[in-house]
Amino acid sequence: MIQAYVESTNDGYSGSFYDKHVTISVPPEEEWFWSPQLSLDLQSHNGGTRVRGVYGPRPSVWTMFMAMYAIAGFTGFIGGIVGLTQWSLGMDAMWLWSIPAAVVLAVFTYALALVGQWLSRDQIDALQAYTERALNEAEAQSAPAP
Repeated sequence: MIQAYVESTNDGYSGSFYDKHVTISVPPEEEWFWSPQLSLDLQSHNGGTRVRGVYGPRPSVWTMFMAMYAIAGFTGFIGGIVGLTQWSLGMDAMWLWSIPAAVVLAVFTYALALVGQWLSRDQIDALQAYTERALNEAEAQSAPAP
């Protein structure tokens, strides 16, 4: 039913529909790097349907953040091992600076994610309103006739 609503409206929102999973995206003309998408899981429950959703970035943005966290972790881990080894051998342990650098990179990545959430808040609200309209329409179409 949600699929019928998304395909029948001309407001630009698009969706990907799978067996019991729906992904709704903002209109392409409004889409930019921080644009969110809504992933819905549909589950049968007590004769009806339970809808669970998550607002989040597109997979390419998730991948970028995971790569940044991985670089921070790898830098801190390897730099820490090399620095502690140098320090234990009585050498100049310059590599120990990679640990605070990795922490700074991780904090920067987290702050960047918060900025992205803040910048996309209007689109999240629009996705919420659109999804509520789609679900209300689906409920009205599936309600038994009196």
